Amino acid sequence: MRSKIYILMLVLFLSSCHKVELQPSDTQTTIYFPPNDSDQWKTVNPDSLGWKTNQLDTLKKFSRKD
Repeated sequence: MRSKIYILMLVLFLSSCHKVELQPSDTQTTIYFPPNDSDQWKTVNPDSLGWKTNQLDTLKKFSRKD
């Protein structure tokens, strides 16, 4: 009886497997590294990123918590 259950479980498992084709995203991502001869990083306005600027103080407090 147990072997029938195991066979049924195996058949169900194998029948549920199928290959999924992942589509590459259209977004262009780049990584930013500051120049080697400077300590200054490029800055970006939070509004241009679509961030909720009224929540920035909360974010700063959260990032400083231990």
